[in-house]
Amino acid sequence: MIVTTLVVVLTLVVAGSLFQLLNLASYFESPYPSEETPLALTNTGVIWTMEQNLSIGGDCVYANIYCTWGIETERFSALLANTSEQQILNSGSPVSIENWHASIGYPDGDQWEIWTNLSDIAGDGNFSLGDSIAFIARPTPNRYVAEDEVMIVALVYVGSGMVAGLGEYSYAVHDGKFYSWRSESLDWSRPWYDPFLSD
Repeated sequence: MIVTTLVVVLTLVVAGSLFQLLNLASYFESPYPSEETPLALTNTGVIWTMEQNLSIGGDCVYANIYCTWGIETERFSALLANTSEQQILNSGSPVSIENWHASIGYPDGDQWEIWTNLSDIAGDGNFSLGDSIAFIARPTPNRYVAEDEVMIVALVYVGSGMVAGLGEYSYAVHDGKFYSWRSESLDWSRPWYDPFLSD
């Protein structure tokens, strides 16, 4: 009985020492932050669903919202809707519109078309509770949901003499699991949201 107990204790001590020595604990740690965010992974990219009403001092119309999506050094930025698209979103009933924003070619020869799908459940033309913005990469979303590639998505409202950040989030996929978190990677000290402004 004493020998068996000593063997068990010795085994536990050796296993614990090896665990610390080989830093096996790192294999069980989360590789990325994991927070509750408005983002969810889709088959074509990510979707941002508004989970609360905004308080920006006025209506949050899509035609005044700029977005950005991509890795920190390679992102596209665009206005979500133009004047005619804003009129469609003001229809008074649930409506969804899909917009093409950019064709992006990479040095390795990959080419992607970037789209957004705006779903306004009230048809009031405002990005508000329950509405969603899907960020879509075609023909395949590989680069935008690639394993262990940290991506950034952000929205900002610019209009009526005011600027209001609606949020910046990062996300990554690891072993098929989606991680997202609030981030501060973008330079908000200058208007990153307008790709036509000069430096």
